[in-house]
This record gives sequence, C-alpha cells and structure tokens, in this order.
Amino acid sequence: MLITTTSLAFLLAALSYFLLSSPPKPHYHTLFLSSSFSDNASIALNLRTLTRRPHVAGSEANAEAAAFVRSSFTSSSLKTRLVSYQVSLTYPLHRSLVLTPKQSAKPITFSLEQEHVGDNPYANEVTPTFHGYAKSGNVSGPVVYANYGRVQDFTGLNVSGAVVVARYGKIYRGDIVRNAYQEGAVGVVMLGS
Repeated sequence: MLITTTSLAFLLAALSYFLLSSPPKPHYHTLFLSSSFSDNASIALNLRTLTRRPHVAGSEANAEAAAFVRSSFTSSSLKTRLVSYQVSLTYPLHRSLVLTPKQSAKPITFSLEQEHVGDNPYANEVTPTFHGYAKSGNVSGPVVYANYGRVQDFTGLNVSGAVVVARYGKIYRGDIVRNAYQEGAVGVVMLGS
C-alpha cells in the first residue's frame, strides 16, 4: 500500500509541475517577435532578396537563396545547417504549342515566353513555362475548355482524346491534369490570369 501511495503522490507531483508551470520560452520565440524579424521593412527586404532572382531547385541561384537564409538565421544565433539531397527533377528541353484552326490551314504558334516587366537584370534566367514531371511527347486533338479543371467543371463535357484548356487557380495544377486525364484527355494547357 505504501508503494502505491508513494507512486500516486509522485505521479500527482509530476502532473501538477507539467500542467501548472509554464515552460521557459526559448530564444527563437522572442527573436521571431523582435522587430529585426517581424517589422514590415525587414520582411519586405527579405522577400525582395529572396524573390528578385529566379531560384529553381538545383540551380546556383537556389544555393545562393539557401545561403542567404542560413546567413540571416546564423546572424541571429539560430543553429542552422544545409543538407543536400539527390532528387529527380525534370526540366524542359523543348516545348511548343501550336493551334491549327479548322477553317484555316495556317497554324498559330504560341511563343510560351513570359513577358519581361520593368528593368529586371535576371530576366534571362527565368525558367520557361512547363509542368514538372510531365511526360515528354507530342499530343494533338480537339480543344475543349474546362474552366478551372475541377471535377464539376467536366460535367457534361466530352474531353476524350481532347486537349483541355483550363484556368490556373482554385485547385492544385496537378489535380487539373489528373482530372482531365481521368476524363480521357490527352493533354492540358493551363492559362494564367
């Protein structure tokens, strides 16, 4: 009986310590609330630094972005480390989009290049538009518009053997492709707003 009472007393003491005492806040808690990390000017500067140059995974610019984040954290006494991973990434070697209207024999070729806005010294580093991990190949078929490519957007549409045109947004782009594929489409073109 003495062992049970002692065990119960210890259990109650331990529970009251963990439930009633507040643990000390670690250094990083106050750091992230400090003005050096959370004021608008600091946030704007960090966002500008990280977004001024395209930094696709595996690129030199990506390594520079990681080094910037590491340097920012290290200067605030946060323990950091960079870890390299061997991953399988796909990048486009060639891509094209051609529309052949029914009434015209002359096809319309789209440039697929992003328009450069303003004075951007890194404009030539912008990665061409592509859908990562997409199969290589050529597809052709009638064009069918499917709004955002959601499941409900395919109701009443016959996209079997067609190239689906869908607006980007509302759902994840991979789901647009999956939904079109499940309905029998042979390809998808996504339009930005």
